[in-house]
Amino acid sequence: MYRNSLNALILIMSIVMNFSTFTLAAEVERLRVVVIQGKSDLPLNDIKSTIARIEEELTNADQYFAILDRSNLDALFGEVRMSYEDWMKEYKNDSEVRLKMEGESADHMLFIEMGRVQGGFHLSARMTKISTTERVAIATAQRSTLRELSNQGVPSLVNKIISDLFESDVVFKAGVSNVQLSIHRLDDRRTLDKDITFNGQHDERLPFGKYQFTFAKKKYRSDTIERVINSKRTEVVYEPNKRQANIKLGGLPKSVEILIDGEMVHNGFPFVQSFPEGKYNVVVRKKGYYEWSQKIEIKDSQDFIKTTINLQRPPMMRAMLRSSLLPGLGQYTLGYKSKGWMTGTAFVAATSLGVWSHLQYGTESTNFSNLEQKYLEMSSSNKAAYDSAKDEALRAHSRKQLWDIMQYTGFIGAASIWIWSEYDTWVLAGAGSGKNLSLGFSGNGVKLGYTF
Repeated sequence: MYRNSLNALILIMSIVMNFSTFTLAAEVERLRVVVIQGKSDLPLNDIKSTIARIEEELTNADQYFAILDRSNLDALFGEVRMSYEDWMKEYKNDSEVRLKMEGESADHMLFIEMGRVQGGFHLSARMTKISTTERVAIATAQRSTLRELSNQGVPSLVNKIISDLFESDVVFKAGVSNVQLSIHRLDDRRTLDKDITFNGQHDERLPFGKYQFTFAKKKYRSDTIERVINSKRTEVVYEPNKRQANIKLGGLPKSVEILIDGEMVHNGFPFVQSFPEGKYNVVVRKKGYYEWSQKIEIKDSQDFIKTTINLQRPPMMRAMLRSSLLPGLGQYTLGYKSKGWMTGTAFVAATSLGVWSHLQYGTESTNFSNLEQKYLEMSSSNKAAYDSAKDEALRAHSRKQLWDIMQYTGFIGAASIWIWSEYDTWVLAGAGSGKNLSLGFSGNGVKLGYTF
């Protein structure tokens, strides 16, 4: 009976070869397992109770294991007393066993060995694929008493087997720092969600199953990845994409300058460019036209589109009136800001020179008159004093003439700048192009007009 029972179990290996072979690359499936007692130097009753406890632990892990019905195999579990290697060598090719056990099947067998060690007891388990005899998991447990071995060692042993067979080393890669990761198990509601923050890469050990991984990072698009974890090592890559949208602009005239937050980004319409979501100050400008500006806010994938931007020229008379009040102001109004600043500065400088020189001219004129009067009233008998007063009066006269020249230079320069500013404003406003001039004919004669 001993040999026949052992041969019966060997049949499991040969029969399963006719079934589809279990593979760990599949989604979590239950293993059909037969538990076999191997070599041991412990009392039979202790071994039986420990085997029963292992079967109980495997049955509780119902998402992983299904225990083969042990009917007609009771004798086997009480009598096997050899190592796994000897067992395989003796019964692997026994055709008689295969015939007797026809109809019974399992995918894997768990071969148990128990024994004594210094200071306690040990328990080892080897999970083997029956069809190929390939070992797929091995685990050991050691405790000081048999009770501890049963109560603590057996659950630890089964957990080690589950970890070896049904857990994956999952590597999460992002390429950016401060990424928030949420791990949600889809096929097991008993598993709690896990939230992690990592920089660049994170390693996590997860049981096989179907998962939902949600990645989030500030200023980047969130991404949710569903993945079946069913291999010993899995890599999940989050490709961060910034939350952004397009700014699309169009209008007239075509040759404009487009500035975003003060930086010139494009010349001419149309304009299309992607920007990270946020607030922006958009300016469209062209010399000789009023600026168009708007503060906008774009959100992820929500484009800002403005294709009706038509820049307007300032009215000519308004620009010329401003230049008449302050040369350069008209050019500045038309968008020629640098020219406007330079013209205005030159006019103020020339006017200031003229006014200051005029005041100094008046002072020197009075001074010269006094010195001249003093010189004329002096007697020529005192030649030294007479010559000194004469020289001083001549120097005052020279200074008066210099300030006279400078005041005319300043006033003439200011007047010239004023006249040039008016003319330049008139040209910049478009008068030089002739577009404001109209010529028509009627029954009463010729009609000539000009639009300001």
